[in-house]
Amino acid sequence: MTAIALRRPPSLDVPTNWKRRLAWIPLPLILAAQVTLALRIITRPPSLDEARYIYAGHQLLNELLHGGGTPYYDTYFSGAPDFYPPLAAMADRLGGLIEVRLMSLLFVVGATVLLYMTARHLFGQAAGLLAASMFAVNGLTRFVGTYANYDGLALLLLSAAAYFAVRSADPEAKSRWLLLVPVALLLANTAKYASLLFDPVVLMLASYRLPWRQMIRRVLILGGATTGLLVLAAALAGGAYVKGVFFSTLGRKAGTNIVFTAQKEAYVYIVSESGRWIGLVVLLAMISLIVALATREKAPTLRLLGVMIVAGLLVTLEAIHLHTDESMIQHDDFSAWFSCIATGYSLGMIYQMRHSLIRHLAGGTAFAGVIGATAIFGLHFVPIQQRPTGMTSQLEALLKPYLSVNGGRYLISGGSGFHLIYQDKAAVPWFDLTDDNYLKYPIPGRGGDSHGRAPGKVCTRVLPGCVYLEGNAAYVAAIQAHWFAVISIGSRYNPQRLPADRVIQQTVEHTRGYVLLSTIGGGPTWVYAPDYSRKARSSSG
Repeated sequence: MTAIALRRPPSLDVPTNWKRRLAWIPLPLILAAQVTLALRIITRPPSLDEARYIYAGHQLLNELLHGGGTPYYDTYFSGAPDFYPPLAAMADRLGGLIEVRLMSLLFVVGATVLLYMTARHLFGQAAGLLAASMFAVNGLTRFVGTYANYDGLALLLLSAAAYFAVRSADPEAKSRWLLLVPVALLLANTAKYASLLFDPVVLMLASYRLPWRQMIRRVLILGGATTGLLVLAAALAGGAYVKGVFFSTLGRKAGTNIVFTAQKEAYVYIVSESGRWIGLVVLLAMISLIVALATREKAPTLRLLGVMIVAGLLVTLEAIHLHTDESMIQHDDFSAWFSCIATGYSLGMIYQMRHSLIRHLAGGTAFAGVIGATAIFGLHFVPIQQRPTGMTSQLEALLKPYLSVNGGRYLISGGSGFHLIYQDKAAVPWFDLTDDNYLKYPIPGRGGDSHGRAPGKVCTRVLPGCVYLEGNAAYVAAIQAHWFAVISIGSRYNPQRLPADRVIQQTVEHTRGYVLLSTIGGGPTWVYAPDYSRKARSSSG
């Protein structure tokens, strides 16, 4: 197999051994700065999503240790619930929310190290330092690094896949690097389904140095291996996981449920948002490609830079396709990771200059300018996603006294239920807490149970042989059977955009026994009066 040689810049051309040893010192300084910046925002209150995933992790661990059925998170979570949430729950038990966020920070710091190693391997030491520095000071990186969610773990695994791919692209590389690529991609895709978007980018990194025919063959082989592993994993996990992938990622539409409440956005707005977050990084990557074209760089390098620029635009293009910026905040940091590799190319070219003084002055000036601009661009911008509003806090305060009915079940929309119970450490198990994302209701008299342990067919309407209901029919049947003691759709209420909430409201309003408690949060909250009458009589007795 022949390969195209790639001109690679030297690693700062240090002439003595002690200078070579000093060359690694800047990386720990970069990581220290990254950690320091992240720690400034790590103590903020928990978001709705963070509470959801940590609560889910505790429930999954409890079911694993004590049995009682399997929670239905796999039907709508945007990553495999058995992967990240249990890790988050274990960290939460050790040190609370701060410990979970520190775990995310550790993941993202690892991704920064892998970015440095990847860019250094491609374009030299200076390129690696510039890429790592730009990524470390970016506002999105600090957000993902202090966010108790799948994204930090998925970014680390995707970074590992990219590094393995780059190492496997060398003609003299050992086969183990190539074998590790599909495995790392499988783990990254498992942690966060949206990372599938970057699988083709990683496959190109593994083959960009090869001639066209060999490149296409390697991409197809690696792609086939990765797809095979994903299909095998999905088959072993079960149909609910496949449903969850389509629900949360492949079939996502704006405004269809409470998880994805973003309205349809104009293309201009989506582009401006992405530009505000990672526009400078992508622009510098494009400049690197222009420099490469101007210096008549060889085809493999041009191909590599082009792929990194496309990676920087992938999330934006997908958001335009979906007409929503939902989750673009986290995913744009994945794009930034790849584009930062391309930004390092130009600095690596500077260090190919023959005159040592000129190249060090030019390189230092370019490095300081780029990092300064990135810092100014990103230091003031740290997005906070789904922070509970004052209305949400009032709603949770209202609900708290009502979450104590013996055997009571609660339907609370918008993640408020998870947030309330996580904050108060209330002992409400998963099968008693439902939101308007998914409900699996056992049809009375057909052998099902609230834990879903009894096997049986799940349907979207009542049919012969069906044991469980899901979808809108499940909400209707459960409400009419007085399944819930509390029903609240007060958080981010918008029945025009959220079909499930519209069905819930119409059903409750036509079901006897439910009493309107409040409209705090912008939407109604009901309680089933007989449940609380029994509770009052029991307390008085």
